[in-house]
Amino acid sequence: MKLTARAILSTVMCMQVILLGAQALPHISSFEQNYVFYNPAAVGNQEVLTANFVYKANWTGMKGGARTEILTAHTPLRNPAVALGLSVHHDAIGGWNNTGISLDYGYRIKMGSNRLSFGLQAGIEGNSLKVTLRDDQYDQAFNDKNLNQYLPNFGTGVYYYSRQYWAGVSMPRIVYYESKTSGKYGMQFNLTQSEYYISGGGRFHAGGKVVIESSVLIRFCPASSASLTILGSAVYSRVLKASLGFRTAEKAMIVLLNYQINRQFSLGYGYDANLGGIINSAGSSGSHEININYRFGYKVNASDPRNF
Repeated sequence: MKLTARAILSTVMCMQVILLGAQALPHISSFEQNYVFYNPAAVGNQEVLTANFVYKANWTGMKGGARTEILTAHTPLRNPAVALGLSVHHDAIGGWNNTGISLDYGYRIKMGSNRLSFGLQAGIEGNSLKVTLRDDQYDQAFNDKNLNQYLPNFGTGVYYYSRQYWAGVSMPRIVYYESKTSGKYGMQFNLTQSEYYISGGGRFHAGGKVVIESSVLIRFCPASSASLTILGSAVYSRVLKASLGFRTAEKAMIVLLNYQINRQFSLGYGYDANLGGIINSAGSSGSHEININYRFGYKVNASDPRNF
């Protein structure tokens, strides 16, 4: 049976509604610049007020393909042990929309020139589905009504970073929501349904003006399969960064380019090439991603001055 883009989108939307309890965060390839989105303990890791915006168009070439927008801002306070952050994200696929906002708090312990940070997160997410834009008009789980839900959630994490290495573990969504036939959700605390994120990376000088970096982001949920994203990067003269990677979830090859326009502003572009699976069979030409990063200040002694 030939799969159509419309059928795939309908399946994905149903899975999101039925399995919302997994509280899955969107996949972005430029996760190196967006650790705060996956781990609240990473707030303040640039040592200055930093804002980052990501736009990703998923599965281009498919009608109603998904899109993601993420905006983060975080900063240390006058008390260097404390940092605060704000994250806003929006996901859309077909008639399904998910919008969330969260506040992050980090308590940072200085360990020589390194830091160990503990983070807490609190936020709310709104979920909606327009009945007129889905295929399963007779699915009783929806009762032929547009769905609108606003759900609170909480997260936590630990993050360690230095000039050469960084690592973190987080659980951005602690509360689990179970869908009901009425279209409503019941709150549960179930660690087997929560998602856990493990991140890490390092860098070393390859000689001259070249720095080599590697990073990894692992998404793990006991109730489902794990996802691994790995990147290898070369940075030239602290200005141009080229990355090549792979993500197991969509079997996607990742290519990223980032240009440091000045000490405060950088612009990046990424492309995910689907190598197989249901999305590729529907005729998708891949995913495009834009990343904009701005630091409202600059310190030469920042813990991570070379990190784009």
